[in-house]
Amino acid sequence: MEALEGVLVFAHLLGMAAIVGGYFAGLRNVPKRLSAGIVHGTLLQLLTGVLLVGIAEVMGEPRPGGDQARHCSGALADHMAATTRPRDSSRDLPRSGNSRDHQCGDRRICKVGGNMRNTLEKIRSALSPVTVHAHCDIPCGIYDPAGAVLAAKTVARMVELITTTEIGGPADHVGRNKVARCIAVKEEHAELVKREVQVIWSDYFKPEHLAKVPDLHDQVWKLLKLASKNKQSVDAAAAAELVAATEAFAKSFAASKA
Repeated sequence: MEALEGVLVFAHLLGMAAIVGGYFAGLRNVPKRLSAGIVHGTLLQLLTGVLLVGIAEVMGEPRPGGDQARHCSGALADHMAATTRPRDSSRDLPRSGNSRDHQCGDRRICKVGGNMRNTLEKIRSALSPVTVHAHCDIPCGIYDPAGAVLAAKTVARMVELITTTEIGGPADHVGRNKVARCIAVKEEHAELVKREVQVIWSDYFKPEHLAKVPDLHDQVWKLLKLASKNKQSVDAAAAAELVAATEAFAKSFAASKA
């Protein structure tokens, strides 16, 4: 929590710097208007300020009425400990004479802590980077089946290594590790064959290309099935068929450009 508080304080100061810097940077602008830096800095200060206040409430930092602050901190600690063990009503009863104050403070802190955790989790989820993979849909017009051919040959090579690697029993960690890595690479490149072929088939080929490659759809369907078969099994014959199929697809691609 202290590390998070430090990050929020830094972000708060960064927002203040953006406001001040944006103000001086816009002194010569005509007409006068709020810059994007000022707006973003203001929003950053507002967000981090709210989060810092929430953290201060959760942590029970000392303030006027120190006994109440210490009491709230103890209630929060009791609540956090209770979430890690089975509920026992007899252990959750307050041990001090002022039971009403303890229960009230505990509920208040629990509510604030729960809301803060939910808020922080939503912010973390919203700011988490998302990795996406896609071919250019401008379209860029750059297509090459060489990637599929290379991936198919990689599958065939991995199958060869898997079938020729000797494992001297459960204690042969080197051999077992090599086979495991080869299997992972085999499946990865079999999936890459499918992706490369599907992109070219769906994005590049047009109805007019079917006059030059009349069996295109059947060719692609069989190739994708072969790639799936190589993901599922270790079969040298299937791997060789996959290489031949991708090379045939590359020739069909070249024929469509002729």
